[in-house]
Formats: sequence, structure tokens, C-alpha cells
Amino acid sequence: MKARLIKYSIFSLVLLFPHLLMADGGKLVSRITISGNYPYIDAKVRRYIDIRPGDEYSEGKVIEQIKRIKEFYEREGWLGTEITTETKDIPKTSSIEIKFKIKRGYLLRYRKIDVDGGNSLPRSLIASKINIMRPYSPRRLKESIQSILAAYRNRGFPLARVTIKKKEIDEERHRIDLYIKIEEGPRVELAFQGNQSITSSELKKVTTISSEGSIDAATLEDSVSAIKARYRERGMPEAEVAYTKEKLDSGNIKITFRINEGRKTRIRKIEFIGNKNIKAKRLKSEMAIKPLSLIDRGVYDERTLANDIQRIKYLYQSNGFPDVNIEAPEVKKNECGDLLDIRIHVEEGEQLVVEDIIFKGDVHLKESKLKKSLKNKVGEPLDLNALEDDTEEVKRIYANNGYPYAEVNLHKREGSQKGKVVLEFEITSGPLVQFGEVSITGDFITSQKAIKNNIQIREGEPFSYEKILNSKENLRKLGAFAGVEITPHGLENRETRIPVSIRVEEARPFRLDLNLGFSTDELIIGGIDFLNTNSFGWGKQTSFRIIGGKKFSRGEISWLDPALAGSEISMTSAAWLQYEEKKPINYIQVGGGIGFARSFHRTSFLVRNNITKTYPVASNPYSLDPASLRDNLIIDTLLSFAFDARDNFADPKRGIYLSAYTNFMNEIKGRGAHFIKFGSADGFYASLGRFTLANEVRIDNIQSLKSDTSIPSQELFVLGGDNSIRGFDRNSLGPVDALGRPTGGRHRLIVNNELRIGISPKIKWVVFHDMGFLTNDYKSIGLDDLRHSAGFGLHYITPIGPIKADYAFILDRQKGEEVGRFHLTFGQAF
Repeated sequence: MKARLIKYSIFSLVLLFPHLLMADGGKLVSRITISGNYPYIDAKVRRYIDIRPGDEYSEGKVIEQIKRIKEFYEREGWLGTEITTETKDIPKTSSIEIKFKIKRGYLLRYRKIDVDGGNSLPRSLIASKINIMRPYSPRRLKESIQSILAAYRNRGFPLARVTIKKKEIDEERHRIDLYIKIEEGPRVELAFQGNQSITSSELKKVTTISSEGSIDAATLEDSVSAIKARYRERGMPEAEVAYTKEKLDSGNIKITFRINEGRKTRIRKIEFIGNKNIKAKRLKSEMAIKPLSLIDRGVYDERTLANDIQRIKYLYQSNGFPDVNIEAPEVKKNECGDLLDIRIHVEEGEQLVVEDIIFKGDVHLKESKLKKSLKNKVGEPLDLNALEDDTEEVKRIYANNGYPYAEVNLHKREGSQKGKVVLEFEITSGPLVQFGEVSITGDFITSQKAIKNNIQIREGEPFSYEKILNSKENLRKLGAFAGVEITPHGLENRETRIPVSIRVEEARPFRLDLNLGFSTDELIIGGIDFLNTNSFGWGKQTSFRIIGGKKFSRGEISWLDPALAGSEISMTSAAWLQYEEKKPINYIQVGGGIGFARSFHRTSFLVRNNITKTYPVASNPYSLDPASLRDNLIIDTLLSFAFDARDNFADPKRGIYLSAYTNFMNEIKGRGAHFIKFGSADGFYASLGRFTLANEVRIDNIQSLKSDTSIPSQELFVLGGDNSIRGFDRNSLGPVDALGRPTGGRHRLIVNNELRIGISPKIKWVVFHDMGFLTNDYKSIGLDDLRHSAGFGLHYITPIGPIKADYAFILDRQKGEEVGRFHLTFGQAF
């Protein structure tokens, strides 16, 4: 899609067909609907209903749900709310549909707020905290009382108490009178003496007096500890803090914190003595404290250093040194007392190497398979910290191969030589356990065949916890279920045949979404999506999408199989009709395709085959190659790969993104062009504090498979605009015809660099530089072909990507070009 869309689901449709019978003749709940729930969305009310489709029907449970819904409405301020239910018997399947009908009560408005005491806060401020313009609700009133209390504490009244004396409700006029009592308590003045490096206002925020609402000894000692911790963070670990508390003649209380900051010290160097097998650089990488440098403050803290020593010891034990001894570090000051040298003495002891790994007892599985999964390996240093994990790993493998009751004991004995050890796993497997009968409930729409095709559990096969987890994940990935529970029965009694119950909660199958987006290049674009997440009860997804805009319109119908034949591969097939304005031509395209995708943890692969028929429709088309403006029928095969290690899709701060594609294009109607499109998009993100550097490089190429190939115009690359090189008009760069009009090109480079500066969690200033070129021949590239722009912008982060307002200046402006251009877009720029 050419424009970024913001999607918002405005309503959903539900259609459920019950078909399950209880074995004992009871009735199951097949469908739950809610009416009259405005102003709350359906999903919010459903949080208070714990009956699910597939549960056994009970009048007592229904009464309990009515009570829960009513309590929710009352907390939100709706008095007199009435909840009734309608049940519909489905005799054919012995099931029941339940409808909760909500008749909202009335809201109360504040008529009078009477405040007794509390003269230190203006009455207007108290009224604003209660927000008398909003209706009364117990929940909001509780929040308001907390807000008033916080205001008193922030003004020096930590012992203040705010209580509600009484509430008088006028049911006839729907009004409420509120009577509040405020006991301010004494004003507490905080004073700080001796603090030169940290301001008093900062230290005041550090103390726990306001947050705790207390000035007792325990709270004051906590404040002392918090102040010391702040000084340690600033490189003054020897700071001493004491306090005094006195009652003034006015009745107020003064608490004075007397601070002896001590000398500010930094770590000059860290030195290791006695480390023969692990280099100092590796040991230092395990430490949280660092010497003073351009990127590290060199702050010293005894507790942090003690933790670092434990991490170093752990590292040695993981590398075969069970008897490592690390003495207490020597910390020495220089003559001025402001720099510290830390010396750490290490006695490594003997290094142990794994000579062999032996399995004894009930060895039913291949030893090579067991050894492969262990952290400890033959010929490598013994990892003491992994011994327990290795024991659990052997138990896990047995449990996933039909032996869930297996017991494993690990013995470590001396090997044939000094410094060698043998790991001996003694296995008591217990009986072979098999899956028993698989029962499914809650499948009112979905066929049991579709569910069974997507699980790995088969009656009579060896029991496996892993198969249960994989089956649960496979069912979730279908998108047809709001919840999935798979429960094995009989393990607690050590039975050898384990029945499995699968309970699914089907999601609403039909959804209608509205889409709306905007970009400076594409202008306003909107669409409608109709999605069925459980077509024909097969757990497949069908969708019909219509997108309309001034420069781009598309209609598409698609079919998605999230787990093809129960595998990890998804299959998508689609057909579409679209219109697009794209220099040098406008065109209509009809197409269809089928694709197969496989995703791993961070990596995904896609193979897709399309067939498209394209019709140029511009009244005055132009091109360097007039033959490229033609009707054509193309079959293409796309191979693509992506690796995404970014920390966040919408607002990445660190990580990398790599992708590459190859597209084999065969024109079977037109001029018989055969060519390959290939390229990559690689992104890098790094952050330091509020600053994030984002960089991406995109390379695209077209390579003809025979000389003098005329490439269809719609397949050429374009350059310039919102999402490529900002500052230039849409598709305005690259090769031009005799009249200076852009025609598209075969080789494209785009480089985007951004420095993002966080103002708040969602708002960022951005400074950027874009550059790139578009050409038909690499050999002809000159300095004038590489175009540059730079600018600044303001980005607002949303869950689906940033809303961006950018202005870019053209750095190498040529005759006839503007100084720059403003860009407004929804979505990620690259």
C-alpha cells in the first residue's frame, strides 16, 4: 500500500452456531451477548463476566454475573442500574444462548461541596481536584481524595488526612452533596545543610516523607538512606547524613538534614592480579562499575563492587574453576583523594575439563541427542553453574518422549587424568506414557477436524509436554480463538494413558474496520476492511478490502491459512484491482497471487508468485523509452528474507533490521521482457539517553536477462517524496525526458539518517539528512545525480508508528527547484 493507514475498529459482528452436547445431559453456554452497555465498549463489560462459551450453564453463575456487572456500573457512578437476562434454548444441541440487557441508571451531579478545615489550600483548588464538572462516581471520588492528599503533602503537610464525613443524595434531582473533613496537621519544613553538589530541591524529592505521609523515625532513616544513595550515584560514597527534628513555636515541625558530602571520587583504573586463564578485558566486561572515561562516570560504590566480585566468581565457575578465590578488593586513593585505583587479586585454582558424559540406567534415547542438548560438552571446561540445568534438560527430553515420570541424578567423578571430570547421569525412566483420548469443548463454529489438524497430540502416541505447548501455540496463531486451554489428566496419579481436554473460546469471527490515513504525497486515503477470522469453521481467514484515495485506490479479496496443513508455514492467496497515479503514467492493474511464509524468532522468509495485467490509462504519457508504455501481462516470483532485532516496531531505539529480496519477472504478453528486480533494506538504531540515531540504507536494482530489454514503465523505480528523500516532490528525481519530466530508473539508492531527541515518552524532535540517486546506468552517475536534503521535524509516537511533521531543505538545489518542502505523514518514514 502506498500510504500509511491508521486503523480503528468501530464495531464487530458476532455469529455463533452451537453444536456441542454435554455428556451428562447438561446444557452448555453457546453464545453470550450484551446490549445497552453504552457508554462502555463491549469488551470492557465482558471483563466482569467470567462465563465463557463452552461452560456448563448454571442459573447461579448467571446471577453472579449480574451482580458483578451492576457493581461495575455503580463504581462508575450509575445508580439504579438494572441488569436482566434473556436465555434462548437450542434444543437441537442442548445449549443455551445468554443475553445480558443493561438498563443504565442515572448519574449524580455535585450540588454542594462542604469542606471542614484545611485552610492552606484554596477551596477552588480542592474543587478542581474533585472536578465538579464531571459526574460523581465512587472511583473518581477516591482518586480525587488521593489527589487532594498529594497536594497537601507536596505543600509541606505530610501528616494531612482527608476523609469524607458524609454524602447526601437527592435521588429526585440526581444531585449529591459532599462533606469533606481535612486535618492538615503541622507544617513540616525540610532544611538541608552542607549540600553543595546537590540542590536542596533535588534532595527534597529524594526523601520519603511526602510519599510515606509520615515523619516517624523509620521514615526519616529511609530518607537518610535515599540521600546517601543519591550521593553515591554522584561519586561521593563517603557522604554522611544525620537529621534533627524540632518543634517550632508556631507549632510547625522543622527537620534538618546535615550533610557531610566528603570528597568526590572517581575510579581511575581497575587492575586484576593472578588472572592467567581469563583476560582482564573479559573480567571487566562483567563489572557494573567502570573507570572514568568519556562514556562512564567512574562512580565507585561498595555494594556494586561486591556484586561485581560475585559475577566474576560466577564467570570463573562457568569456565571450569570450582575453587576460585577472589580476595577483598584493594581500593587506594591518590594523594589528592579524588581518584581511586581498584586492585582485585584472583586465585584461579585448577581448571576442570569434561572428559566424558555417561548415561546409565534406563537409557531409551540416543546418547548423541541427549549430549547435544547439554550446556556442558566433552572436551570443554566444566560449567558448574549449568549442572542443575543439564539435569533438568535430560528430564525435559525424557518427558517429551513419553517418560514424564523420569528421575535423573547427576554424579561428578574424577576422570582418567588430573583436571579431568566425568559427568554421569543416572536415569530412572519410569513407565512409557501415551496420550489418551482427546476431547474438545467450546468449538461452536470451528470444526473439530480443523482443531485436530493444528495440534500435535495424537491418541496412542508418546506423551510430550512440548507437543502440548506447541499445540496451544498453533491454535492461538489461527486467530480464531480468544483463549485456548489444553489440560492433561492423570499425571498426578502417575497413569500411563493421559486423556487430554482442549477448551477453546472462539473469538468474534466477523469484524468491520474503518481505515483513515494521510500523507503529503498521497493526500487523504481511507478504506474499509471486512474480515472473517474463522471462515467456514476451518480456522482460516478471509478478508475483503476497499481502499480509496485521490492517487491510489484498490479492491482486494484474500484468503489466509495461518498454519498450512498444521505446519509452521502460512499461505496467503489474493486477487486485486487497483488504480495508481505514478509518474510517468497512471495505470490500472488486475492481479492475483499466492504466497508462502515461514517465521522464526526474529527471521522470516517469503516465497510469492503473482500474475498481473497492467493497462496504462494516462492521456499524455511520456518516457525515455516509449515502448515501455504498454499493456502487459507479467508473472513474477518473489523470494524475500527479513531479520528484525529492533527493540520496538513503532519507536525503535536500538537494534538492527535486515531485509533482502529477489523478484524474477517474466512478461508473457507485451514485448517479452525478462528481468530481475533485487535489493535490500538495512536499518541500524542506537541510543544514548534521550538521543537515538536511526540509519537505513535501501538499494534497488533491475537487471535485464537479455540486451535491449524494454522494462515496463510501472516496474521502474521512482525517487523523491515523503518516504524516500524529503524536500523533493513525489517521484520527481532521476532520469528525465527531453522536456525535463522524470521517467523512473533501474538503479536506486536511498540513505536516511535521523537523530531523534526525546522530549517526552511520545514526543520527539528530529534532525535528519537524506540522500540518494536514481539512474539507468551506474557508469553514468555523476556528482549531480546524488541528491541531498536535510531538515528537522516533530514526531508523535503512536502504537502503529509515528505521526510526523517534517520540513526538509534541498542542499544541492538546482534550477527550477524549490528551497524545500513540508511533509506530514502517518507511519514510519522508512
